[in-house]
Amino acid sequence: MEIFQARALLSAANPRDKTYANQHQAGEILKRLKIDHPQHPGVLHYIIHSYDFPGLAHNALAEAKVYAGTAKNSAHAQHMPSHIFTRLGMWESSISSNHDSAKSADDYTKSANLSGHYDEGLHSIDYLMYAMLQTGRNAEAA
Repeated sequence: MEIFQARALLSAANPRDKTYANQHQAGEILKRLKIDHPQHPGVLHYIIHSYDFPGLAHNALAEAKVYAGTAKNSAHAQHMPSHIFTRLGMWESSISSNHDSAKSADDYTKSANLSGHYDEGLHSIDYLMYAMLQTGRNAEAA
């Protein structure tokens, strides 16, 4: 129930509120839940969403470092930590996170016999290219 309350706070957050009141309130709820459920993928996921803003990202670094390990075959779970890594300029961690995500998406595309590319991988490719460009890996990004 509390996860849904936190999610509702995030959904209702005013984008013009630079105090990030709803995001802080959601994050506090989720951090309390994390005490009893340190590996819960939903809790970790929404903590990352709560603090996915410049100036707040440091509040979710611990969660970003463990979240991908809670759902190793999920392209989205592999990618989400990179939101925090990117906000903090942790380019190598962002690159690694998004490489893993793109691979998971590609593996799923193949195993599900999908035509084209699984859409969860596209967002990670965008973040991957951004991190590569930030580190001067222009040829690799191309």
